[in-house]
Amino acid sequence: MIHPLDQSKIDVSEVRESALPRTKVRGLNKRFLNPALRDIKGTESHSSPYSNTGLSGPFNVITEKKSIAKEEIIQMIPYQDPFLMIDTVTTIDRDRITAIKNIKKDDFWVKSHFVNFPIMPGVLLIEALAQAGTILVRHNILNHQEQDILLHTFKEVNFFRPVFPEDQIRLEVKMLNLSDKTALLRGEVFVNDRLCSDSEFILAIVNRRKFREKYARK
Repeated sequence: MIHPLDQSKIDVSEVRESALPRTKVRGLNKRFLNPALRDIKGTESHSSPYSNTGLSGPFNVITEKKSIAKEEIIQMIPYQDPFLMIDTVTTIDRDRITAIKNIKKDDFWVKSHFVNFPIMPGVLLIEALAQAGTILVRHNILNHQEQDILLHTFKEVNFFRPVFPEDQIRLEVKMLNLSDKTALLRGEVFVNDRLCSDSEFILAIVNRRKFREKYARK
């Protein structure tokens, strides 16, 4: 999920403050972005079939079900074990998703991250939120199989409690804003209903064929 977007055609100005109530989204400052992104033009917001209408994109594009099994998740996002950070989606709605990941005693990081006292790396919690967010974005866009969903920006990441092997993490992600190029989301990680981490992040929506052709190794 975590990809450097050195040249992706994204206009971060399209990530606007959400119209949803009680949600405060802090502004983005372009000078902190990768310099290669500053001169890149994006599609005007009115070109999207659902832009300028909040989160009124096509609901339940992927599935009519309210839960998604691991076998289906693998068909939606380009990840497999051991890097797939979601075991099941328990609920999915127009602007929210809840997913579960069971942390195992033999996960690939256990022996080497805090030797003799294994703690799940914070970057993997971020990755898990990003994967859940990817499913939610795909749930809301047309022709999602023609797009790659890439991590653009993570901001205001907080870690409150460690996560250990044999914990079950619950990922809750809410869509704050969606345009044809970007999605702004807020995610939280819980273990036994106790908040372990939270963050706001932006996912980029890019044409899969063009993106992969551009960055394919020659």
